[in-house]
Amino acid sequence: PGGGRARRFKARSARAMLRGMTARPRHIPAARSAPFAPRERCAITEVINDPAFPGASLALAEVGAGITTERHALDVAEAYLIVSGRGRMEAGDLTAEGGPGDAGVIPAGAPQRITALGDAPLVFHCLCAPRFTPDGYTPLEDAP
Repeated sequence: PGGGRARRFKARSARAMLRGMTARPRHIPAARSAPFAPRERCAITEVINDPAFPGASLALAEVGAGITTERHALDVAEAYLIVSGRGRMEAGDLTAEGGPGDAGVIPAGAPQRITALGDAPLVFHCLCAPRFTPDGYTPLEDAP
């Protein structure tokens, strides 16, 4: 789909994404949100998303079996790390399939979506740098 190259996800260093993080150690109390369902057709649980820690945010996403998320772009860089299930990521001109332990890195502004392949949900961590805010989400599909 999308005419992009197909290849497996490749684990990459997140060092470049984490520029701007604090140089001082700090403790961030557990602040998991209840899972919520944004318009992009998945469930999101915010793990770390603290305005006092603007360098990055971390969430856990779950996409139901056979579901493709809404095509969208973010104003921040994002990395996915698959926890369980299998998925197909489309980002910019890349189409890649992966499973547990595989990662994908998406530059800020790149059109993206992900599909849960098979009969199981796709669960993955989303690391954004700098931190994700809802104002940085741009839908690239008409609302349902």
